Amino acid sequence: DDRELVLAEQVRRWLMEEWSEDFVSLPDIYQKGPRRVRDNAKARNVVRQLEDHGYLIKADGSITVANKLRREAWRIVRVDPQ
Repeated sequence: DDRELVLAEQVRRWLMEEWSEDFVSLPDIYQKGPRRVRDNAKARNVVRQLEDHGYLIKADGSITVANKLRREAWRIVRVDPQ
């Protein structure tokens, strides 16, 4: 769906331009990210899109993101994936 890709691109740009952490979690995206992503289901779908395109890589185990321990988090790929 084109709308999902557009939303994923908005989140990708937000991560690149405004999110300073190396990792991100779903709550970070739906609480602090673009306004169009305001629930877990939408954030999870966006993360899946970004994973599929190589912009996010799932972390192994729990990790601290923005001073909060998260069970799920993704490392942000800040260079264009090949």
